[in-house]
Amino acid sequence: MRSVVIRPLILAAAAPGLLVLSAPAGPPSAAAASAARQTTAPALAIYPTADSRTALPKTWISLRGLAAAQIGPISVRGSRSGSHTGHVRADSDRKGETFRPDRAFLAGERVTVVSRHRLLGSTATAGTSISFTVARPVADPLTPYTDYEDPADDTHFHSAPKLNAPIVRVVTGSLDAAAGDLFLAARGGSGSDGPQIIQPNGSLVWFQPVAGHNRTDDFRVQTYRGRRVLTWFRGVPASGHSQGVDIIADSSYTRIAEVRAGDGDRADHHEFQLTPWNTALITSYQPVHWNLHAVGGPADGVAYDSIFQEIDIPTGNVLAEWHSLDHVALTDTYYTYGGGWFDYFHINSLDSRDRGYVLVSSRATHTIFEVEEATGRSVWRLGGKHSSFSGPGAGLSSQHDARFLSSTDLSVFDNGAGVGPAARSTSRAVVVHLDFSAHTASLTRTDQAVGLRVATSQGSTQVLPGGDVFVGWGKVQAASEFDRSGREIYRSTLPDRNETYREFRFAWQASPSTRPALAASASGSSTTVWASWNGATDVASWRVLTGSSAKTVDTPAGVHPKEWFETQMAVSGSPAYVRVQALAADGSVLATSPVKPVGT
Repeated sequence: MRSVVIRPLILAAAAPGLLVLSAPAGPPSAAAASAARQTTAPALAIYPTADSRTALPKTWISLRGLAAAQIGPISVRGSRSGSHTGHVRADSDRKGETFRPDRAFLAGERVTVVSRHRLLGSTATAGTSISFTVARPVADPLTPYTDYEDPADDTHFHSAPKLNAPIVRVVTGSLDAAAGDLFLAARGGSGSDGPQIIQPNGSLVWFQPVAGHNRTDDFRVQTYRGRRVLTWFRGVPASGHSQGVDIIADSSYTRIAEVRAGDGDRADHHEFQLTPWNTALITSYQPVHWNLHAVGGPADGVAYDSIFQEIDIPTGNVLAEWHSLDHVALTDTYYTYGGGWFDYFHINSLDSRDRGYVLVSSRATHTIFEVEEATGRSVWRLGGKHSSFSGPGAGLSSQHDARFLSSTDLSVFDNGAGVGPAARSTSRAVVVHLDFSAHTASLTRTDQAVGLRVATSQGSTQVLPGGDVFVGWGKVQAASEFDRSGREIYRSTLPDRNETYREFRFAWQASPSTRPALAASASGSSTTVWASWNGATDVASWRVLTGSSAKTVDTPAGVHPKEWFETQMAVSGSPAYVRVQALAADGSVLATSPVKPVGT
């Protein structure tokens, strides 16, 4: 409990009717009833927030706190574009709606929204109108890269020749390591880019290569509507960030949802976090014209606005939105302005424990914020130039992946270097305890790997259910697991030039919607068969079936234990056709491959 952190009751809009006043004796007058409504009715949270200067021309207007039918019509008028019509889509939780204008606003104009309800942040006498300013955005250039290819570092399978994933090498392994597979999305080096699942011994479980200059990031297991799902980002790189969409797939690897940014924006790879209430927290970056005098730049320079949105997954509505340029000063950065576009904040992780409040990590300000969605204000700050806490836990530098472990404890990947002067020569995974009474931040756990250089970018810290800590070292191209005593009991590495933004360990069970794959080749009096099933986790063995025609492939030719991702099997004789069956541990058939002619 954050008993010392006082949160104003402006969020009562999330639960209409919670504020109840005693009724006066006798019926009130009309004037008194009207005054009572103005006094007791909860304010609607509105996005863009009142007096925002960063709304995009294609912004939507979101109202939260009442059902769509109760909100009623709103008036939207631009100072130069005039009155705006549009269409309304109700939020799936029936606690709000999004108004989507039929045409864009004009850059630089002032937009006024009028409702019959009180609007949060309104300074109008009746409290039923707010205004915001439309930013002057700049087109964000893409920076696609060319992969470096080294066949020696790629996987090669006869049965699945297109799955040339980078090889993950296990340097240190221990039986004490936690159960579960590795989840990563290697990119930029050998092999194809794409999300992949790896067994602890380095064997591939599942891989989905992406085409062209797309990148994938933040691949992991999350929970959506009570089910374990896979989530990842796919898009095209930009300068230090990216533009794309976020993907949710089920345990058959079938996509069940794509989450896109609203307001004409595009999602970024730094975060795709599903909340306990089945919404999505996502990041985006938008360069805008901005006054950079405070950091020694021009009055009409360009700054990157770091943005987070909470998305209603079924409708795509924006439930909440926050912009760094509205709430965090340019001078809070540790970057030194040297010309060009100024990425002063660099948002890189989001998390939420209590609805309406979001944990935000900013690499360039060395700060973790807890943000109140409805107002955008910072409830507290950890680290940086204006920390609410003192102590060793406040000494973060260029950090990533801040997560709530409890109401008072956070896990963080502390890079130690990357923006501004280096604070440490090695990176570390830390657990920070916040004492809200004493306003101190202490380190209750620190894990560092021997022999690894400092990670100047990327990285992740995952506290596992049994108490071990799994660390993705980001730029260093390695991952480690530490036991409860801090002993490193597992390490794996990626090939030179490959990187993965984050890396995790999860227990995973899946039955792909695809069928097993095979290849077969005859040589003399024997035939070699190769079998694989991309993503299957329950295959214990393979049964080979042969036949003289495509319609009669039913003669058993042996059962072979599964070996690694692809199993190689020898069959006596020279059959014309073969197929394979994937068998579970009890011998039952999980799936059967298509029939395939034997090659030579």
